[in-house]
Amino acid sequence: MERTAKAHWSGTIKEGRGELTTQSEILNKTNYSFKTRLEEHQKGTNPEELLAAAHSACFTMAVSFALTEKGLNPTSLDTEATLTMEGLAIAGIHLSISGAVPG
Repeated sequence: MERTAKAHWSGTIKEGRGELTTQSEILNKTNYSFKTRLEEHQKGTNPEELLAAAHSACFTMAVSFALTEKGLNPTSLDTEATLTMEGLAIAGIHLSISGAVPG
C-alpha cells in the first residue's frame, strides 16, 4: 500500500504559509503555517497535530483489529495522542485509549 500527501510553502518561515493536500483530498489545500504551529486560536493545522492524529488513528484501528480477532467486538474506541517535541525531535507520543467492548 502506498499513500501520498503534498505540501506547498510560500514565503518566509514566520510570514509564509503552506497548504497540505492528501491523496484522498480529505485535506485539500489545508492551511498550515508558523502561526498555526505556535500560536493559539489560529485556523489551520500543523505537522505535530497531523502526526498525533495519524498515530491515534492507526493505534485505534490496530486495537479494534486485535479485539475483533479475539472475538471481542468493540462498539466504540477513543484514543487521544499527545505528541511532545524537544527542539526538532519527537521526544514521545503518549496514547490514552478508552472504549466500550461487550464482554
